[in-house]
Amino acid sequence: MSDKLDRLTKKLGTTYDKYKKFDLELNGKKGKSDQIGLKKEFFSEATTAQASTLAQKTTTVTATSWEKARDLVKRLNPTWVIKDEGLKIGGNSDDTYTFILEENPEFKPFTYVNKETKRVWTKQVVETAPSLDDEWLQEEDPELWKEITEIPNRDVIANVVYECGVDSHEVDDRLESLWEAYDGPRTLKSFEDLTPEQHAKVQKYLYPGPPQVKLQAPRDAKPEELDDE
Repeated sequence: MSDKLDRLTKKLGTTYDKYKKFDLELNGKKGKSDQIGLKKEFFSEATTAQASTLAQKTTTVTATSWEKARDLVKRLNPTWVIKDEGLKIGGNSDDTYTFILEENPEFKPFTYVNKETKRVWTKQVVETAPSLDDEWLQEEDPELWKEITEIPNRDVIANVVYECGVDSHEVDDRLESLWEAYDGPRTLKSFEDLTPEQHAKVQKYLYPGPPQVKLQAPRDAKPEELDDE
């Protein structure tokens, strides 16, 4: 494994030195095909190297069904895989499920020191912006969902309601009732427009965005990183 990574990172170093003067970083969309291929191969070798050193953890969630519990666990733990399919605890409509998870080596950071070239190569796993599961929120807390959403183009539609003869003092209530009666679509408000209380309540329904794997530019190895084990 180390011999292959030595050869691979040596090639990566050569192509990095060739293109970096053009500001074509290894992660750049304009990267040359040889960069892209070597980067993918490095990620694959990193995954294999870490397959035997994966941590495990136990997590517990509450849901109305096993399927929903499993989906929730997967959304909340994007860099882990489910090893145990879930143990159900309790007999109420909202049951507690316990899952055993294991690190996904594809999304585990990895560092390799090439002692011949004296360079360090690092696979970095970056978290992306969290997403709001508004379907889960709407199902579990419809009042909160209504508070943090709004009718799209509300002002335009409100003017139409007013022109149809609704008293100006009743336009807002009438619009809301009509929109709800006809199951009109709603859009999420900007998080900047939410109250502190709404912010706090919404946290439960946020889940991590999909992780991104990047290859950092190589750095010079420190003396202690070159010492033989």
